[in-house]
Amino acid sequence: MLAKPVVRKYYVGWSKRGIFIKIGSYFGKSIRFKDIATIEFSENVLHIRKKDGHSHSFNLSGISEKDVAKLTEILATNTGN
Repeated sequence: MLAKPVVRKYYVGWSKRGIFIKIGSYFGKSIRFKDIATIEFSENVLHIRKKDGHSHSFNLSGISEKDVAKLTEILATNTGN
């Protein structure tokens, strides 16, 4: 179970406190829900801006619409955006 984020090229894991997103890279990003200011999805790119001004962008091209919808639902539900 612990090897999933390491072995898989695409992985999303979340809990009530935060989310870990790994898309197309060896390293992923861990973001706490309470730190997220805005979420924007445009042209197959997910932009997450944190309250401290930092931002993360994830290219979601090549990922099914169903999975993109689930990811945005998880983010919206847990952040209130």
